[in-house]
Amino acid sequence: MEQGEDGWVYLSKGQGSTRRQDAPAVYALNGSIYVWQRTALAHAAVHGLWSVHIAPYVMPSWKSVDIDDLEDFELAALWLYPRHVGVTP
Repeated sequence: MEQGEDGWVYLSKGQGSTRRQDAPAVYALNGSIYVWQRTALAHAAVHGLWSVHIAPYVMPSWKSVDIDDLEDFELAALWLYPRHVGVTP
């Protein structure tokens, strides 16, 4: 996804950028936060997620840990525990 000039987020379609440095900033849904207006949720339920305006919340990468299995969970616990108890790495 990428943010348009109007501030809303849209699906990226690849504008032909060949170098990453020349490409626009892009985002990925991580499933952490969803905030809906009731009317927008009802509309999206019928017409699909991309039928409503979506605003980004850019989450720091260290706050977005992808946990798919026990090994991911254990690695996240090892990485996050020192931060939780106030110890810096």
